[in-house]
Amino acid sequence: MASNYTLSPSWSLSKNAYDQPFENPLKKVAPVLTFDRDLPPSYDDSSSAEFKTDKPLPAGDYILEAEGVAVNGKDMSGDIAWFTVTDIGVIVKHAPDRALVRAINIVTLKPVANATIKMGYGLSFDTTKKTGKDGFASFPLEPVYSDDYSDRNLDFMAISGPQHAYSDVSFY
Repeated sequence: MASNYTLSPSWSLSKNAYDQPFENPLKKVAPVLTFDRDLPPSYDDSSSAEFKTDKPLPAGDYILEAEGVAVNGKDMSGDIAWFTVTDIGVIVKHAPDRALVRAINIVTLKPVANATIKMGYGLSFDTTKKTGKDGFASFPLEPVYSDDYSDRNLDFMAISGPQHAYSDVSFY
């Protein structure tokens, strides 16, 4: 990503300098897939289209970029979003002094043993544990009610082979 964008703790891409024109941070990245759809113009923003790939996407993180011509036929409009393709899910429950994390296979709903669970604040994963046979890992938590952590989410990542998933919790 270009340096004039920041991935925020809420997992959104934010522009750092709003006084400069938009520059697409993905313009040098080759697309995995492209789709073209003609949508009828709609003045109430109700136009939509569904997309289906010919084959499943491999596990991983993907960025979606949508572009289109505005209703006036001249102006371009677009949006950028991201999503993850995965078979692993991560469930997080927390108390002031502990986080209990469970990795599950979201296809079979069975626990994922020996998954790597990473935890950290502000998208900086600095603590790692493995899940047991039951898919659980437990993390002791330091008090977060200081100015240093009051505006940060506690982030988690579960990894098992090529599969991974994200979750976060807020203390407010």
